[in-house]
Amino acid sequence: MTEAESEKRIDGVTGSSGRLITRVSPGHFKIVATAEGYGLAVQRTIVKAGNVEAVIKLYPRENSNSVLPIPLPITGHKWETPPLWQPQPALIIGMGGTGRHVLTHLKKNLLDAGAGKIADTVRFVLLDTSDYELLEGQQVSVSFAGVSLSAEDIVEFGDDLNPLKEALLRDPKSEPEMSGWFPAANYHTRLAPDELNLAHGTRQRRPPARATLVRDLKKGLPTKGTNVILLIGRSETMGNPFSVGDSSISKLEAAKQATVHLVEQLNLSLDRVAVIQFDENAEIICPFSQDRKIIRNSIEGIQPGRGISLHKGLQIAQQLSTERGGDETFPAVILVTDAQSYPESTLESAQALKQSGTRLVVIGLDNANENLLRQVVTCTNNAPHYYKALDSLEISRICKSLARQLGEGSQLWRLISGAARDSMDGDELRIILVGSLAGGYGSAILTDIAYLTRHAGYFLGAKV
Repeated sequence: MTEAESEKRIDGVTGSSGRLITRVSPGHFKIVATAEGYGLAVQRTIVKAGNVEAVIKLYPRENSNSVLPIPLPITGHKWETPPLWQPQPALIIGMGGTGRHVLTHLKKNLLDAGAGKIADTVRFVLLDTSDYELLEGQQVSVSFAGVSLSAEDIVEFGDDLNPLKEALLRDPKSEPEMSGWFPAANYHTRLAPDELNLAHGTRQRRPPARATLVRDLKKGLPTKGTNVILLIGRSETMGNPFSVGDSSISKLEAAKQATVHLVEQLNLSLDRVAVIQFDENAEIICPFSQDRKIIRNSIEGIQPGRGISLHKGLQIAQQLSTERGGDETFPAVILVTDAQSYPESTLESAQALKQSGTRLVVIGLDNANENLLRQVVTCTNNAPHYYKALDSLEISRICKSLARQLGEGSQLWRLISGAARDSMDGDELRIILVGSLAGGYGSAILTDIAYLTRHAGYFLGAKV
C-alpha cells in the first residue's frame, strides 16, 4: 500500500513497482510506503512546482532473533553475595507504634546486611492494637523501602473494652485483677464508647493498653493444640479479580496468601494443619502436618478449577476431623469460598460436621451468598462464626484475627513461646524490648512483657 500525506487530501496517487508518481501543489510532503513482510520506508520531499517523483525502496523484515539472538541461559555455579555480617540469635519484641517503626527499619537493615535474607534464629514480635497507623486521620500501613513486618510477627489486641467497663461498674469484684487500676467510672463519664474500642488505638491511655494484655494472659498457658482444616474453594469465579487500592489479584490468590499468613501465626509445636481443595470434586492436598513449608507449598499450589461441590468438601473435612490426635486437640474447619448457592445436602454435611464437635468458621468472599453460608457455620453465644471479605486486605485481617482465636490459652504466650524457641542459642535466649516510655501502649505493658518473655525462656530451659 502506498499513500502520500499532506495537510490536504491528495487525489490521484498511484503506485507501481515501488514507484510513486503524483502531481501536487508546492509544499512539504511525507511519503510513507509499507508492504506485508517488509519494513517501513519514509521519504520526505519538498515540491517547488510541477511533478514530483519519489523512488522508495523496501527491504525484507528480518527475524529479530537472527539480528539479536537470545543469549543462552547461564549454567553452572551461580555467584551469590555473602552476608556482610551474621547477627546472633535474638528475640526482638516491639510494643506499640514506636516498636512497629523501629522493628520495620531494623528488619530492612538486617535484610541489607544479610544479602536479602535474615537468619531464622532472629525473630520479630510486635504487640499493638491494630495492623495500621493513623496519619492525619487516614489508615496507613508502616513500611520502609518496601519492607514491612510479616503477619506472623504481629499480635493485635484491638479489644472493645466497653463490656469490661460495664462489668466493673456493676461489680468491681467481677474483675479483681483490674478493678484497682482500671478507672471504669472515670471512663464512663469522660469517654465515648468508640474511645474504648482499641481497634482505633489507645490514644496514649495506659490502663486500656494494659487491660488487653491482662485479659489475654488470664486465659492461661495453652496445653492443647488445634487441628486446623483449611477448606479452600477453587471454582472458576475464584479466579476473578479481588481488588484493593491500586492493586488487583484474584480471589483465589488472596485466599491463598491470607491462609498462609494464618498458618505462619500458629504454634506448630502444638497445632496441626490439613488442607482440602474443592471445586466440583474435593481432595486432601495436605494431610495433618506440623511442617510449615509443606503446608505452605500445598496452599500455594492450588489453581482454579471448575464448578463447586461444597458438600463434598465438608464430608472430607468431617472424615479428617475424626483424626483428633487424642483428646489433646481442638478441631476447627476454616472454609473460604465465594459460593452463591448449594444443594440441601450441604446443610446436612455441615450439621454432621458440627455435631462431631468441630467448629466451622466461614469466610465469604466478594458476592458470596451470606444468608446461605450463615446457616452452615458454628454459632457461639448466638453469634455465627461468619466473616465477609470484600477485598484482599480484608481477608488478610480476618485470617490474622482467626489465628489468635484458635485453640485455648493465651494467644500472646503462644506467639512469644514459639518465637523464643526459634531464637534459642543453645541454652541462651537474647531478648530485646523496643517501645516508647512516653507512649500509651508500649509504656503500659513493658514490664509485663519483660516478665512474660523471661518466663517463656525459663519454660524452654534457657538461661535468659
